[in-house]
Amino acid sequence: MCSPNRSDAESGVTMPELWKRAKEIGITGSSGKRKKDLIDALRGH
Repeated sequence: MCSPNRSDAESGVTMPELWKRAKEIGITGSSGKRKKDLIDALRGH
């Protein structure tokens, strides 16, 4: 179980899941991003 204080970058979300979500919403260049940066991009979209 995740602590409410843990950031998304530390959560159990995998990079392939993040890449899939990014592709679905049209974020390009996601494969070159660090996990935290990709999460920030997904949040900002």
